[in-house]
Amino acid sequence: MNETQLGQQYPEQRPAITPDHVWAITGPTINAAFDEYAAPLMIQNVLEYYGVEALDHLEEGRREELKEDIARALLREEQFVKSVSGAVLEAMNQMPDATEYIVLFDLDETLARRSLADMTRHLVRPAIVPLIAALQGMDTRITFGLLTSRSQGYLEEELRDPNELKSLTPYLQPERVLSSREVRIREFTSKYLGDELGGGIAGGVAQKIAVCEELLKESDSLSVILVDDLHEFSKVGSDERFRVLALDATNGFWLDI
Repeated sequence: MNETQLGQQYPEQRPAITPDHVWAITGPTINAAFDEYAAPLMIQNVLEYYGVEALDHLEEGRREELKEDIARALLREEQFVKSVSGAVLEAMNQMPDATEYIVLFDLDETLARRSLADMTRHLVRPAIVPLIAALQGMDTRITFGLLTSRSQGYLEEELRDPNELKSLTPYLQPERVLSSREVRIREFTSKYLGDELGGGIAGGVAQKIAVCEELLKESDSLSVILVDDLHEFSKVGSDERFRVLALDATNGFWLDI
């Protein structure tokens, strides 16, 4: 048996991609973006809160607290990358022949948050664009969209506004930018919610699950991953075609800005 035949019989086993690999690819860019605009906003907010003009004018204890807050915020970006990429990789492992892996993000405290100083302005989390670019580069079947309770018209306005969410627009599939605002829940039942709907689970959860189920009806070869910071999503079930990543204090986007 020659070398070529041996390679055909025993194909090279490439190591599986892991969330750590995705972070290794995206981490330097995310760190730079965080230092460029997220950390300065956190610092400025603290300076304004205490009425001082420079860090040197803060008490040493306050400076240490700020340093720790910045470190935790940056760590949340790392955990976000690993959590989202882990959910996508799990979906690909469970349904390797899917024609599309649709990742739908909530907005507030998931991808972005409004500035407390200027409520007309959004801060988009530093991790999201590098993460999307890395995952799309890994497999073109991975697509990205939004699923939010904001009205469709208002959402589309924000995605056109440079002070709002326009930086996200090039990375989203327009047909996957969705609103759950107008979804009406009456006698809605879902295998993913079980008995939780009757037990008082937040209506917004049921609305978003209903949107996802409509998406899944498009084709049996679709896989949907929903990413949301609302705690109630941790109660939602999953299967090989649908899963929810419920963000928490380790990977949500909660900057005091």
